[in-house]
Amino acid sequence: MTDRELRRLRRQDLLQMLLAQSRESVRLQTELDEKDKDLHLLQENYERLKKKLDEKDAQIEKLKGRLDHKDNEIGGLREELRICRSEKWGELDEESLVAEVVSKLKTALLNA
Repeated sequence: MTDRELRRLRRQDLLQMLLAQSRESVRLQTELDEKDKDLHLLQENYERLKKKLDEKDAQIEKLKGRLDHKDNEIGGLREELRICRSEKWGELDEESLVAEVVSKLKTALLNA
């Protein structure tokens, strides 16, 4: 509306326009307040979920460390097994191996 059109309006028409603008302003402010509340709730949920995700990431890192440690232990045990198989153990057949183990157990039990 132009300045000239505003001057031609009656006082009552101007008051009605101001009242309508005021109502619209209140409605928009209420809507804005609701949106602010929604945004605040979303931010809280985001922070809560981010914290949970960070905790899960930490747990995953801890589990990866434990898994790496176990993998290293398995690798060491495999190497020991390879060495045992390649040395004297590989030369013995099952019967002589059992006899030797029984003999060592008897000796250990007698000395105990």
